[in-house]
Amino acid sequence: MLNLSNQTKLWLAILLLATAPLIAQQETGKSRPQKSFEQGPKLTQSQLMPGYNAPASIQVVDSWDVYATASYIYWQAQQENIEIGMISKNVPEGLEDTPFTTNYKNNISVTNPNFTYRPGFKFGIGANLNRDDWDVFAEYTWFHGGIGSGVTPLTPNTSTTSIPNGEYLFPLQGQFNDTTDFFKNADQAWRLKIDFLDLSIGRSYYSGTRLAVKPFFGARGAWIRQALRTTYSAENIVFTNTTAQQAEFNDSSTSWGVGPRAGVESSWLLGYGVRLIGNGSADILYTRYETQSNDQGTHVTVPTVNPIAQNISISQTVDYLRTHVSMEMGFGWGSYFDNDNWHIDLSANYGFQIFWNQNMFRNFENTPDITKSFAPNGNLYIHGLTVNGRLDF
Repeated sequence: MLNLSNQTKLWLAILLLATAPLIAQQETGKSRPQKSFEQGPKLTQSQLMPGYNAPASIQVVDSWDVYATASYIYWQAQQENIEIGMISKNVPEGLEDTPFTTNYKNNISVTNPNFTYRPGFKFGIGANLNRDDWDVFAEYTWFHGGIGSGVTPLTPNTSTTSIPNGEYLFPLQGQFNDTTDFFKNADQAWRLKIDFLDLSIGRSYYSGTRLAVKPFFGARGAWIRQALRTTYSAENIVFTNTTAQQAEFNDSSTSWGVGPRAGVESSWLLGYGVRLIGNGSADILYTRYETQSNDQGTHVTVPTVNPIAQNISISQTVDYLRTHVSMEMGFGWGSYFDNDNWHIDLSANYGFQIFWNQNMFRNFENTPDITKSFAPNGNLYIHGLTVNGRLDF
């Protein structure tokens, strides 16, 4: 009976402590301050300070709330790990006591492809929504180009002994014996085709009085195709001049990808319609690659002239996740006209893009029968000028 009495007193004390603040609040006549809004529900216009995230979209009167864009692009694409070969300038005979002791390679330089700028275009269409000044935008990008590079005939061997003293090209494409297969000239052609289709939704607003920001998110569809053809020709065994060899390697990679894309566009307003531009975006795409490798070689023995041909064709289909990042800076100008019934905007940006691991060409270290090969997985880089025009109507 004593234990029950003690427990009752304990619970009464806890209840008194819990209700004491409420009793005190009622006695003093004070109430708990109310929040201006609860976490979760959207804000009303009356709860916002004037200018806080105020819309910065273009507003033309008596309009369809539609805009169209067109862009001229002049970009340079660069692909890693497609060099033609290594050029060895050997030590001439007699300049050293024991010349050419480095396994037929000395004073080596690697050839680099001659990447050039190529034109392309974009066009898009967008619409302003009657939903808190959001807008939707769809854009198509077309960029197709390529390069041609080569190695001119190199200085031939003039040695009368078994010590070469000329220039020799050791190939980096295809599969060769790296100590005995060398050539005198080579040609290479690389083709690149890129097509993008972007869909996004975003909202442009003021952050301060001079900075307009537009975050956006959406989706991207990408189609990227590459083709690489490399041809080598020359004498194989230069010491005796008894054999000749030619080889051609054709590699192709066709891919499609789809995935999310997000970014931000910013404009620093300088006045009189002039602004500085800074944009950035990133996407990650589920990508399927279909690769094809065709190697053809001919080995001719002199003077019997019996060609020994070798043809190898290998294909592969593989899926990966691939990322892409783009950043650009520039300047622009825009203005209303015809009593604000139209708005025109012109801009020029210089941008930089990285497509990670786009080189899916596979090189073989030896004959494919023993499956020794590697994928270089080089990155694809693009940079260049984009000139834009936009019309709101």
